Amino acid sequence: MNHTVVACLVAAAAACVPALAQAQFVVTAQSGAVSASSSSGASAQQVSVPGDLTNLTLSVSSGVQASSVGGAASRTTLESGRVGLYAGVSAMVNGAASGGNGVSGGYSGGTYYGGSSGGFIPGSASAKATVSINFDVTQSIDVQMSVTDLYRPSNIKNYFPTFSSALNFEQQDGSGSWVSVINRDALGTVAHLDAGHYRLNADFTYNITGTSGLAGGGASVLITAVPEPTTWSLMALGMMGLGLATRRAQRSA
Repeated sequence: MNHTVVACLVAAAAACVPALAQAQFVVTAQSGAVSASSSSGASAQQVSVPGDLTNLTLSVSSGVQASSVGGAASRTTLESGRVGLYAGVSAMVNGAASGGNGVSGGYSGGTYYGGSSGGFIPGSASAKATVSINFDVTQSIDVQMSVTDLYRPSNIKNYFPTFSSALNFEQQDGSGSWVSVINRDALGTVAHLDAGHYRLNADFTYNITGTSGLAGGGASVLITAVPEPTTWSLMALGMMGLGLATRRAQRSA
């Protein structure tokens, strides 16, 4: 193999690096908000800074672990070759019951009560997490879509939960309307995306009222650009050329 061929292969390898590094996703906007409250603590909330396009991390918690706690969190992943989000909530109530000595206690309205009247002192907790990312796909590409459901409401007696969730991946059509790209059940697959405007959003809410219970819900989504086969082939040829060039240089030394 002569110097000219080696030089061409080396150039091909160098050309692939910027091709892979080119931004496949350009984030245009994002927003996030989390809130939590409980009968044993003050409410807490966080919202994203308007216009901030860095990785988002929001997390709040309210309550006392031994009584009632609400918690919520949202995160985003913003990179040239991948984009993703996480949203999750949890709520716990642990009311106190009378023991054999007649002592009972629990939290209500942020105040601890003790006594000997028997029975339970109910509590409540709630949490809400929302996150949304708008981004442009700069060129038609295949993507790997990874989805992880982190947890779901459990079935425990003596409490009254309400839970709602939404996880959407949509594209803006020619009329400006948002239409679903792929349904939730098929999100963990390889998909083809045309160039255009997209948005990914999640919304989880959990409320619990009663004497005992622990549950929550959430999900993580990551969309990663898959390099085209021709790009991989060029990289392989380029690396081969680099190896030959290095071996030739070692022999000449």
